[in-house]
Amino acid sequence: MRHRKKILIAVIFICLLSVWFIFFLRMHIAVKEPIEEVYRQGDILKYYGLEITVGDLEVYDFNEFVESYGKPDDMYSDTEKDRYIVVNIHVKNISGQDIRIQNTISTWNMSIDNYTNGQSMDLMTFNQIPISPYEKDAEVDLKLFFRFTDGQTYQGDVEKIKASPIRIYLSYYPELRYIQYH
Repeated sequence: MRHRKKILIAVIFICLLSVWFIFFLRMHIAVKEPIEEVYRQGDILKYYGLEITVGDLEVYDFNEFVESYGKPDDMYSDTEKDRYIVVNIHVKNISGQDIRIQNTISTWNMSIDNYTNGQSMDLMTFNQIPISPYEKDAEVDLKLFFRFTDGQTYQGDVEKIKASPIRIYLSYYPELRYIQYH
């Protein structure tokens, strides 16, 4: 009796494992690789009813950033080894209706080589993204601010950051859409 119970448990386990394996294989067959769309400086892209012209990118060390934009909130930025990246874009609402663009652009992430960072919450006061509805047919130049701490990338080497491939991810799936610098 005890031997039959062990065999029954083993059979049930093998059946469950087989069902899981079949679903695992079917999922990987059904899920396709994302379509890759790469944008570069000067390109125009469409994004949730917006037409975005990709501008230039600026890399600053802490002192240069403070000189250009002022000091970030001390609560979040406590090191002079942080590096700041500013992305300039031009945005035009082509949707024919009002849009809250903070709900779209503020979700973008940036990577330098394999080091990833989203927009820094302490720099949101610097971001010039309107919180009020974005009126139809309106146009605005925006600066998006990203901060990398010393441990996130190249130990603070600004020149190495400037020479590295930098990406800003708009979406990951079903289309892998990103802006590529360098």
